[in-house]
Amino acid sequence: MSLYCLSPDIEEGDVKHGHSSSQEKMTPDLANPPSQEELIREGHLHGFRKLGQHVSCDMWYGLLLLENQLPFFVLLTLYGMIEPNPGPEGHLYLLATSALAFFDKDLRNFNPKNTNIRHLLHLVHTTFHPSLLGILEKIVRSEDNFQTSGNLIPSATELEDAGSISLVPLSKKCEEQGIENMFDIKFDKNTKKLKIPTLQVCDSTERIFRNYMAYEQLFAWEVPTFFIDYVIFIGKLINTSKDVELLRKSGIIDNLLGNDEAITQMFNKLCNSIYYNPTGFYYNGIAKQLNEHCDKKWNKWKAALKKNYFNTPWC
Repeated sequence: MSLYCLSPDIEEGDVKHGHSSSQEKMTPDLANPPSQEELIREGHLHGFRKLGQHVSCDMWYGLLLLENQLPFFVLLTLYGMIEPNPGPEGHLYLLATSALAFFDKDLRNFNPKNTNIRHLLHLVHTTFHPSLLGILEKIVRSEDNFQTSGNLIPSATELEDAGSISLVPLSKKCEEQGIENMFDIKFDKNTKKLKIPTLQVCDSTERIFRNYMAYEQLFAWEVPTFFIDYVIFIGKLINTSKDVELLRKSGIIDNLLGNDEAITQMFNKLCNSIYYNPTGFYYNGIAKQLNEHCDKKWNKWKAALKKNYFNTPWC
């Protein structure tokens, strides 16, 4: 999944901030930035995209920054002044769907009956959730009465060495719904495959994760902590740059930073001093299954045999 990472097909003029023509185009608009309700209107949306993807990403991040949030009812009031005739949908629906379109979110994730919107960050955060399939699997796992494992998940290289577990990328699109499900991490005990949606890591990944995690910590009793639990899980898989290298070669991490150690440090910092509920940890069931698999002596022996004696095609 890409959290507003820059695509490789950006025009050269958008990247080189020192270019005079690009600078001339940016200065007048950025010197007098529009308000939140103006930005999400269709005309301003196209206008700012013309300035380049770097500017668009900075605008997206600034609008979603936790400390920049305005109460949604304030935006709704101002939007009513701009659009006095909302039609049968109403101001709230038009403003919410326009905002989600501005942030490139799938409108199918929006519940029109949800009138309790705190602010823009809250609205966008509600679109990040496991698919229906992932939620059902979580319910099934919880019915098995899993005890908390302490979330001591082996690292990626330990999983491969100790348990012969294959790490494979999972499609980021739910076939039935066509929506994002970056949190749908699955472990198939029969095939011994740990399936994780591909995560694209770029310069803005850490700050975007931190923003969502800060929001979840602030309202931990009201909102699901999917971002925190996801970062904790991936962070447990990553102990060293060797783990990142394995995840990258497996297609689970798309490293746009060009440095595996940088991703190791990023997740170590993200997981540092973060509070989460071990008993309510979303991936508790998977953690327990992975540990049980790796703790079986037969799996350890088979993994060692494969690594030490059958690791080349000439064996």
